[in-house]
Amino acid sequence: MSRSVRDRAIAAAGILLVISGVLVLLVAAPVMAAAVSAIFDQCPDGSDCADARSSAAVASALAIAGLGAAVLGVAVQRSLSKNGRREATGEPVAQSSFLLRRPSVAEMAVQALLAAGLLLIASDAIGAASVDCSALPKDPFCDLWGSREGPVAGRWIYASQSTYVWSSLMLCGVFAAAILFPLGVRKPAVGIIGSLGIAATGFMILT
Repeated sequence: MSRSVRDRAIAAAGILLVISGVLVLLVAAPVMAAAVSAIFDQCPDGSDCADARSSAAVASALAIAGLGAAVLGVAVQRSLSKNGRREATGEPVAQSSFLLRRPSVAEMAVQALLAAGLLLIASDAIGAASVDCSALPKDPFCDLWGSREGPVAGRWIYASQSTYVWSSLMLCGVFAAAILFPLGVRKPAVGIIGSLGIAATGFMILT
């Protein structure tokens, strides 16, 4: 594939990322606002609002994903524009694509740590999805879902089996985005901080 064709494909992907990210933000923002409002208006005494909390968490995760996609798309466009200006002035152009920047050793260490976390979350989600609470003896998972006592009481992700599985899958997506984030930025420090920030924010929202 020639460089010009590759650059056009990358530019088109960047534009799609920006458009899709903005659309996701426009959809997620009002849903998140409505869910948060419902939590404060309908549950002022801390009563069970699992549905509202679930909606708020999912909308927040979508908003984060949309924002990340938009930022990555803008970064791609800026990189291609800079390369274009360099070509116009005769300056050397980086041979590797902006999206394919090789992470530093420190970034790869963070990516490996996040990949291990992703595998653990994915295996936990698969295990939770395969549980049949109607069978005997009951799986320990079944005592957690819907529990109103113990350490998980009141936590929205344990409201039901489906809520737990979906929140775990959403968290897998957040960790995947965090792993890929360093490929879309120039400075290793930004890649490390961004990866850890995305993963930590998603973990706090979805757990």
